[in-house]
Amino acid sequence: MTSSNFGWASKIWTGSTARSANSSLNSEISEAAVLVDNSVEITTDSRRVGKKWVSDPSNFEYRLDLSAADKPRYISLLTTVPKSVVFEQVARSVKNFAALFIASAFLSGLFLQVAASLQRARGSDDQNTASDAGLVIIKPAYFLAVFLDSLTYSFLPKFMQETAAASGVSVGFASAPFTAYYLGFALSLIPAGVLCDRRGAKPVMLLGLVLAAGGVLALALPLGIWEMTALRAIAGIGQGVLLIGVQSYILAVASPEKKTQGAAIIVFGFQAALISGMALGSLMVNFLGTKGVFLIAGGVGLATLIYCQFLVPGTDRKTATTSVGAAVKKLTADLKKVVTELEFLKTLFTIGAPAKAILTGVVTFALPLILGQAGYRPEDIGQVVMLYGLGVLASSGYASRFVDRTKNAEMVLFVGAIMSGVGLVMVGFMGSPVVGNGLLSTVVIVAAVLIVGLAHGFINAPVVSHIGQTALAQRIGANPTTTAYRFLERGGHITGPLLLSQLFLFWGQGPYVIGGIGMAVVMFGLLFVGHRLLPRPARLQGEPAE
Repeated sequence: MTSSNFGWASKIWTGSTARSANSSLNSEISEAAVLVDNSVEITTDSRRVGKKWVSDPSNFEYRLDLSAADKPRYISLLTTVPKSVVFEQVARSVKNFAALFIASAFLSGLFLQVAASLQRARGSDDQNTASDAGLVIIKPAYFLAVFLDSLTYSFLPKFMQETAAASGVSVGFASAPFTAYYLGFALSLIPAGVLCDRRGAKPVMLLGLVLAAGGVLALALPLGIWEMTALRAIAGIGQGVLLIGVQSYILAVASPEKKTQGAAIIVFGFQAALISGMALGSLMVNFLGTKGVFLIAGGVGLATLIYCQFLVPGTDRKTATTSVGAAVKKLTADLKKVVTELEFLKTLFTIGAPAKAILTGVVTFALPLILGQAGYRPEDIGQVVMLYGLGVLASSGYASRFVDRTKNAEMVLFVGAIMSGVGLVMVGFMGSPVVGNGLLSTVVIVAAVLIVGLAHGFINAPVVSHIGQTALAQRIGANPTTTAYRFLERGGHITGPLLLSQLFLFWGQGPYVIGGIGMAVVMFGLLFVGHRLLPRPARLQGEPAE
């Protein structure tokens, strides 16, 4: 009976080890052995055969008793798993749960606000209550539109590189879809504004949603890199049209004392959707694949369309006094006025445009590629990048209040630029002999991305305040100056991915490229305040009158 049991154990062992050798099953197991009276008969470690089993305190042991009850010999099947593997899996589960919790908190919080506002609006005829409800109702529409695009961010750069290679072109063309996206976004803003005046905000929002959702959904089709580029351009146009529609809706329904809170909806919606989308999309891709995530994103777009159609009220149309051509001419005239102002150009090229290029070129394009190259899982990449959004949300409110209180936007922008550069330099140390490739490298990356997010919270809103307080704004008006700045700032969005892809081609795809960009950003920050660092000439005092 004992030999029969031993033979059965031997067959189990032989079959399982053969399967493990062929397909690497149970790679977490460090050793498996058959013991007879605590003596090793069969094991994956040939050095232990014939010896007494000695437990390793760094491993967890799991025993399966195979001996017969009426026989004196004790036969067992034993496997060992390193405690480090178990702790790593537990930490991974906790980390993923935390990311899901944060994403779910943003989603559920938005819709709970909507439900509460609708309930209050039905029971009240007060105009302020209706205005508050209108602002709350629009939050999920913009949130979900950005969310469906953010679902793809953790794997989209690698996906585009693979598509470019499959299309027979250089992987450097992987940046083309990202550049096309932001180019379409920028070019859609002026026509969308004119369309809002003619048709109202709601039709424009619905059009933007159709384009944005359709552009992502169609990525599930087996297409080449140029077709993917066209789809990303369509998605960018959709997001730009939607943004203008949401802005017009907020201006139409918000009371004068709620205008600032209405503008905050866009800032919060973008960052919260980026956080939630990165967290959920990076987890879903492990189970559904890229095609499944694209289909889910399309489903989110459809649900958002239904939401907007039935819950978002329409707004009054304005009398269209300008055409697209007239709007372009006005913007061109404003651009001619601002491009000759040194302070305007200095702020644009040393602070505003670099910050936007970092967001699109580093955070959403280069960083996922580098982390994937270093062996990080898709969910790890998504969770690292979502720290950027958390940092922006954490610091934006503080920075805005500080600027409003002190009227010193210049110093806040300088601090933001230096912090941003330092964070990117820290990314450059990833995998270097200084930090290695282990836990310390991950800690540095996490801290670096969080610092960049905090830094951009110091830049995003204060830079507009700084532009609005310049002598140029006082001369030609704050609105034309800030509008021209916002338009030119989009150039950073467009050039970011293109610049990073070219740097990768010339210098190789490594974190040191991002570190070099960080040093350039620090120098830009010093140039921004360079006039304060230069010695001022001494003033000549007049002679006293006799």
